Amino acid sequence: MSDKTLKDQNAWLLRGFILLVGMLFFCFCYGVPSIGADSWDTLAARFTDTLGPASFGLVVLSITKLWLLGFLPPRLRDQIVHWKIKNPLPGSKAFSKIGPNDQRIDLVKLASDHGTLPIEEAEQGRLFYRIYKSVDGSAGVDDAHRSYLAARDCATMAILFLFILTPVVYWVSQNGKNAITFGIILIVTFLLMSLSAQTYSVRFVQNVLAQASAKTVP
Repeated sequence: MSDKTLKDQNAWLLRGFILLVGMLFFCFCYGVPSIGADSWDTLAARFTDTLGPASFGLVVLSITKLWLLGFLPPRLRDQIVHWKIKNPLPGSKAFSKIGPNDQRIDLVKLASDHGTLPIEEAEQGRLFYRIYKSVDGSAGVDDAHRSYLAARDCATMAILFLFILTPVVYWVSQNGKNAITFGIILIVTFLLMSLSAQTYSVRFVQNVLAQASAKTVP
């Protein structure tokens, strides 16, 4: 399954993430409502007035997602969530580290099918990509890949929101504590999503190599 199709499947999740951050943003800008229903109604009215009708709100969310994810190329997003500049994807360690640690993966068979397995990270990444394309479409591979893309893009948006929205929270609320708390929440969100993305990306590599190990090459 293509990256575009997987991203299309994640579209609703990314819009939901933007919506949650937007609600959090409004809470810190205008204050967390008290238990009274009137306070919640007032905040809801402000939020609704800003987004407009539901259909317009979906357009706003879609445009926001397109802008945020279009602002950073995929490679830079991979570098951000893996905290690594050179060869950030785990495919660069597919045969030297990940493969030997998964009992499902038969490295001897992979070497027989694809030649001597490389040691250099960039070469490992290239060979891994070729192997991935040969098993693309299997359920386990697509599920891990889709989860990685979702976690990666949420982490990317969290770090962008940190720099874009935190100053706005301070400007609107005139409350440094609100801005700091909002920023900390986004930092924690970024860290958690990054760790999730790292886990899913390793699982993606494992599933690809395991599928390729079990595949009969004509």
